Amino acid sequence: MPVHDPENFVKAIKKLGEGPDSPYQRLLSARGNLASAELPVIALGLAAAFFIKDDYDGARRFFHTNLDAACDNFHGVLEGLVIVAKNYQTAEQANILDPNQVADPPSEINLSWEDIRGAGQLTVLGIAWGLAIKGMLVGATLKGAGQISVAAGISTLLWALFTPLDSELTDAQSRWESAAEDLNQFNLALVDIMPMFAQAWNGSEGSEAFTNYMRRLKDELHECSLLITKTASTLKNIHNHLFRAQWLWFGYSLAVLILLIWLQATAAAAPPTAGAVKVVIELVGGTLSKAVGSWVGLVGETSRALIISAGLAPFLMQSFTVEKKEWKYGSSTYDGLDLQSVRMSTTDLNKLTTKY
Repeated sequence: MPVHDPENFVKAIKKLGEGPDSPYQRLLSARGNLASAELPVIALGLAAAFFIKDDYDGARRFFHTNLDAACDNFHGVLEGLVIVAKNYQTAEQANILDPNQVADPPSEINLSWEDIRGAGQLTVLGIAWGLAIKGMLVGATLKGAGQISVAAGISTLLWALFTPLDSELTDAQSRWESAAEDLNQFNLALVDIMPMFAQAWNGSEGSEAFTNYMRRLKDELHECSLLITKTASTLKNIHNHLFRAQWLWFGYSLAVLILLIWLQATAAAAPPTAGAVKVVIELVGGTLSKAVGSWVGLVGETSRALIISAGLAPFLMQSFTVEKKEWKYGSSTYDGLDLQSVRMSTTDLNKLTTKY
């Protein structure tokens, strides 16, 4: 026989949907954090903009879409629970949670160019290109400085490839971590709330349909939390790699400039060695000189390209989850995130709102 305790049932509904720490508000907060985790086009550096920026945007869109569906479905279930309470004509009917009054701000993903705030965030890259071009122009006007200026310009551009926007990356990573924590807190809150529902309302098809929905939602949000945490970790790995790559290119550029200046001085002080020194200058500077032979400069450029490839390799090894697919975490295997499928059917909702 169905059991219904009106007073405790209403208390359970309020714990489920009211207050900043309620499961419903945690779900809304997780969705909001991902909506705010956008990254400008060069936040990951110019190199990453070509290799992984689209994947990052796709991942953010994928998780946001799933959480958006979870929020809408959960809101509908809350409305159904309110109807259940009102059907039993509780003494606290006037104080029952009204889901329509619970804050549910619109949450949308906007990836348009208008929101990139390009002017301020292109400053670093613009400075790098400006220095490079200026260096090359100086080289064109000063005798003997061609290789030095070209090497400086190329090295500066390579440095710019790996220059991220640190504050933007740190903020985005924090948003992903906060979203994961929101979902963890959602599930932790259910440890106390679901027993309240079990005691106040059981023995009916509606209570069974509600319990099954919450069990499925809890499991799917656990998987979502793990995947979001994994995304935050991937973002952190990329950020750390960019930091290391910047220092690599800083050291490389400085070494190239010092070596070229020393070689130019050696050639000027000891003319007989100028031929051999010029070959080395061509190799290091990477220019194509008719005096030495284009193959020498070509070797220099090839070596530089190999170094660039080594710098980009970690980007190519990073991946983001952009669609439902099977994945493993420790000894567990998950079939892929799909919060859109975790919903109460029309039949279940009818059972939910039926008094007996």
